[in-house]
Amino acid sequence: MGRVLHISYNEFGLKVGNITFLIDEQVVCKLKNHESFDAEISESEHKVNVKVGFLPVFKGTVSAGTNNWYLSYEQSGTNARNAGIGKFILYESKPFYGKSL
Repeated sequence: MGRVLHISYNEFGLKVGNITFLIDEQVVCKLKNHESFDAEISESEHKVNVKVGFLPVFKGTVSAGTNNWYLSYEQSGTNARNAGIGKFILYESKPFYGKSL
């Protein structure tokens, strides 16, 4: 059974160009600012990389299992002093037990 890696890139302001997302060294998508993509992945372990041009900016691992995962760009602040400071975050989606969705 497959699962999904939800990929999104949202950075404050207008950015030119795109970010390349790779799973197991294969390009799965190229996103511009404020775009997202759902990549279908297997239940085995996967290596995830993010590149800006040829420059690697993130490396992570999706562990084996059945849960979906999220890879997103998160900025640490909204004011002018720390605007533009952010990082890619990779995390596993945990099910909501006892809640109706």
